[in-house]
Amino acid sequence: SAALDACLQTAGAFMYKEYGTLQLPRAAERLRVGRLPRDGETCIVRVTMRDRQATHTDFDFALFGEDGTVILSAEGYRCIVVTRKAR
Repeated sequence: SAALDACLQTAGAFMYKEYGTLQLPRAAERLRVGRLPRDGETCIVRVTMRDRQATHTDFDFALFGEDGTVILSAEGYRCIVVTRKAR
């Protein structure tokens, strides 16, 4: 669950940094679990924005382990906008 949470947080941090919006998880079309990460393993998450609207953003993401294998991936992960940063 910590690995999945880290991926969701990464997508949310990207949206805050780039667009100034705070977004929370809503749903995912597909979630696949490949394997569990090892204790202390360095992982890399790759996030791709599929669609951005005023009310929500859709992503695909994959978390890779040190050996390049997929730990988990999501397609159609949707987060909803809850607030915008004042500009």
